Amino acid sequence: MVKYIILDFDGTLADGSSLVAKILNGLSPRYGFKHFKSEDLEYLKSLPSAEVVKKIGIPKWKLPFLLYSVRAAMKKDVDQLKLSHPDIKGVLSAIKKQDGIKLGILSSNSKESIEEFIKKQGIDYFDFIHTTNSLWGKEKKFKKLEKAGVIKIGESVYIGDETRDIISCKKAGLKCIAVTWGYNSKEILEKFDPEYLLKNPFEILEILKKENSDYA
Repeated sequence: MVKYIILDFDGTLADGSSLVAKILNGLSPRYGFKHFKSEDLEYLKSLPSAEVVKKIGIPKWKLPFLLYSVRAAMKKDVDQLKLSHPDIKGVLSAIKKQDGIKLGILSSNSKESIEEFIKKQGIDYFDFIHTTNSLWGKEKKFKKLEKAGVIKIGESVYIGDETRDIISCKKAGLKCIAVTWGYNSKEILEKFDPEYLLKNPFEILEILKKENSDYA
């Protein structure tokens, strides 16, 4: 049974691809990687998350510093973000009306940026928002949230748009709903074998009905 629906933020809930590309290009002289072109971004979508980091050409030890810089820059320009799919707002509203289900966000973005975004977009439907300071290892955060009584892993699904989201879910033992409107392409997401692969947010409601039908 699904009682907790947890969403990723960047790519899954908010479309910030052009803003992130702009920020990364601005930071490239400081961190020593090349500028991105539109064709580069399309190519990167076809790669696993770990390969994307390699292609960018930044050492792993610099990643925490880069993430900090990106988060700080996004705080200033969060008003440039928009919903990643036009149907998301209606789907979140429908889920919120269902008894016994909690909505949450787990992201590597900053809590302040996320809160400002959901307020501006009129989607303040979330029971909890948690963040992680790393691009990797969300499975550790899932386990911490369960230990703190925020979620129960066996009753949770995570909705994400990257291969690293699928990997973390498998390690933590919760189901993953991968979406095709975010950063990674449908083709590469399929290779990592998520429980569900969606083209439209309304499919989330169908999955919820299917997962909970035996408990009705």
